[in-house]
Amino acid sequence: MCTWAEHRFRLSKTDDKGTTVREHLEQVERQLGRKPAELEEPNELPSVVTYLWAVFCRLSNRRTSNDSGVNPISFIEIKAWKDLLEVKTQPWEIEAILKLDEVYLRVTREK
Repeated sequence: MCTWAEHRFRLSKTDDKGTTVREHLEQVERQLGRKPAELEEPNELPSVVTYLWAVFCRLSNRRTSNDSGVNPISFIEIKAWKDLLEVKTQPWEIEAILKLDEVYLRVTREK
């Protein structure tokens, strides 16, 4: 069983034409008239941490890449985000963002 984040990342993977897994599965749903199991959400993200998901997405959308693919979100990028927006964070929040990034990188490299 995968986590909520892994599930979201897997559904956002694209094929060589730029179509996401989610889009393919939604087409299957339209054709069959029922939702494929792969579209079912494993668990909802608890509302008390949805802001961390939003922060992760914001940082992730601005990540760098190289010939090998996308780079991890660095501590420098997190610090710059915190400083520019004057955001106060707890150490566990930074660790949670880094853990989300580890999952993202692992799933994106499964291709």
